[in-house]
Amino acid sequence: MINSFILEYQKQDRSPLTVAGYQTELEKFQQWLWTTVNEPLERATDMDVKDYKQYLLTVKKQKPSTVNRGLKVLRKYYSWAVIQGLIQYNPAANVKLVRVQQAAPKWLDRIDAARLKRAVLNDEHNAFKRARDYAILLLMLGAGLRVAEVAALELADIIMSERKGTVIVRKGKGNKYAEVPLNKDVRQALNEYLDIRKTVKCSDSTFLFLGERGPIKKRAIQFRVEKYAGKSSVKASAHQLRHTFCKELINHGEPLNVVAHLSRHSDVNTTMRYITPSESELSHAVEKISVLED
Repeated sequence: MINSFILEYQKQDRSPLTVAGYQTELEKFQQWLWTTVNEPLERATDMDVKDYKQYLLTVKKQKPSTVNRGLKVLRKYYSWAVIQGLIQYNPAANVKLVRVQQAAPKWLDRIDAARLKRAVLNDEHNAFKRARDYAILLLMLGAGLRVAEVAALELADIIMSERKGTVIVRKGKGNKYAEVPLNKDVRQALNEYLDIRKTVKCSDSTFLFLGERGPIKKRAIQFRVEKYAGKSSVKASAHQLRHTFCKELINHGEPLNVVAHLSRHSDVNTTMRYITPSESELSHAVEKISVLED
């Protein structure tokens, strides 16, 4: 049954990472089910799913968000199986997700973002890598691209003129297509990279960002960001650069619907998380008042 389900989602042009995640979650539940109650997937009951949920929480010590991801996959799988007439009911349908308090995203303040950019310009002595890494950094900080989206970019996805520019994200999260505007700083960084890119090996590749043996990989981008974060003593991950983009838009007073569109959030509630103040913002707020009279 799992193979048929996976094949169905592959036909729907879901991202390979998403489909692989579905398969992993289903195989883990299948193995637990056989080991615990000696039953196949199609014989699972709602009590089995509830017990599995507790197993993940108490024995495997998984985070609530991780447990919920697995439960959502089971719901999706069993819903498909009911539609296909393979089973009578969905045993995961009424199993409640674990309640999770939504944490605010972590972003960089302007000082740390500036230190990170300086680290690229000052600490990377290879001219090609410096131009490439700076362009990558600015695409995430100034256009909100995710790491996988940056790695997947091709030359044809960058459209620029003297006064404006656009990056085309052909397969973003959920395989969504988007055209994201580029500000002056990002355009300048990209132009400088494109000039030096012509001189390196593999320059005939259709991919925008190149490593030593071809297109740069997602993990390589993450590693480069971690490297510069370490050199600048900034606590930062690659995905925090996207969070910083969203927060900066909020801080500049952009309307939520504009921020949601530029961030490519399908639900504006996701965007509202960036309204949550940081610890430094809260501390700054209480410092403005005094409970002592003059």
